[in-house]
Amino acid sequence: GGIAATTLGQAEVFAANGFNDIYISNIIVAKTKIQRLCALAERSKVIVNVDNLSNVQDLSDSATSNNVIINVVVDINTRLGRTGVDPGLNAVELSKFVNKSSGLHFSGLSTYEGTMLATSDEALQSESRKWIQQVLDTREDIERQGIHVEVVSVGGTYNYEIAGAMQGVTE
Repeated sequence: GGIAATTLGQAEVFAANGFNDIYISNIIVAKTKIQRLCALAERSKVIVNVDNLSNVQDLSDSATSNNVIINVVVDINTRLGRTGVDPGLNAVELSKFVNKSSGLHFSGLSTYEGTMLATSDEALQSESRKWIQQVLDTREDIERQGIHVEVVSVGGTYNYEIAGAMQGVTE
């Protein structure tokens, strides 16, 4: 199996210690960090989040010039408004762009809906399912375009049992 890291630096430490399948649950945008990501991709399978066309192009250009493959998941904004594209059409269009970009492999979708302070188990279930379903619906939209979605990464420690029980969630 693999491991998830929040930063490129953490991913580099994991790779140096034998991990060779690393998901960086963040967006890498600085040119110097993209170069480091490409160096990491020479020795490990890496997956990174994206949420805009410019970043996808930068990753593609760097991966192509370094002759590596970077696996990409499209980050979907389901709740917090921090990062990510809107679910539905915007996520589909970005996924299509990733899928046709050289040096990149479209792997799937991710979201971090943030910790939910629910007053009951029923409220947590309802809210969690509401946000996660947006990603699952987007997955169906993308697959209708003929693009395979391997990864659907959602949830957190507060709702992992709910997320894990939903058909279509992989992580």
